[in-house]
Amino acid sequence: MAEALFEEGLFEEGLFEGGGGTSNPFSAYNAKPGPFRLLWLNLVDSAATLLTPSSSAISVNNIRTRHRKRIWRTTSKTSQTLTFDLQSTSENVRCCALTGYNFTSTATVAIAYSDDGSSWTTIEVKTVGVVTSAFFFFPLQTNRYWRLTFNDSGNDSPYIEVGRIFLGDYWEPAITVMRGWSLRVVDRSEVKISIGRQKWTNQKETVTQLSFQLPPQNEVDAIKNFLNILRRIGLTYDIFLSLMPDASAVYREATGLYGRFVNITGVGSVSSFAFDTGQITFEESF
Repeated sequence: MAEALFEEGLFEEGLFEGGGGTSNPFSAYNAKPGPFRLLWLNLVDSAATLLTPSSSAISVNNIRTRHRKRIWRTTSKTSQTLTFDLQSTSENVRCCALTGYNFTSTATVAIAYSDDGSSWTTIEVKTVGVVTSAFFFFPLQTNRYWRLTFNDSGNDSPYIEVGRIFLGDYWEPAITVMRGWSLRVVDRSEVKISIGRQKWTNQKETVTQLSFQLPPQNEVDAIKNFLNILRRIGLTYDIFLSLMPDASAVYREATGLYGRFVNITGVGSVSSFAFDTGQITFEESF
């Protein structure tokens, strides 16, 4: 889905400066985008959070690692649940995200909360589809118990797999992404020539890179906002990022990734960094 919607160079400067138009592939999202969202403080990773799966063929604790390919696997593909006990009612929760799953196009995920672990209120039931990452955004809640229910009866595999789950709050920087978007797939494999002039390939992973520019700012604001991002999440922590959280489902999921910021221009010299020329790249993690 992402490759079909986002090709390098498809997003031109000023694309979101006005209405949709027939040439705008995002005409259904006929407005300037709101602040993008960084899902970075994951309550699932907290030692205080208790995880209770309905079944486990492979340990549920794997969802706490940064690697989305290190999966939790159930023993069935229908009515599978994962319950989170935050052991507190002081934690803010207004989003959930998943990646590294084996869902088919008809798989559904339901998210619910509870005060006592017995009586549940369902916030949303979503058909996830075959996107790389799925996002749920909802009004802020502070309930102790949370539950995800998975159903994928059409799956050829007799089980469900999930690699990484986020539950918690998000952060919206005080700046808005509006310029120079591009999404591309990068194959890191290397083709080399041997002494005998034979080609051989050192096969490596293929990753998705999302690049964008932030709006022009004066130097003081640029440095302040850049440092704010660094203090919040750093450059090495894997997070979920949603560039279009308020868009329709197809665009929201297509512009959501799990990864980290890389190659930010000016990191070595913050004093000379300017967002109006600095291209920011967010790279998919495995």
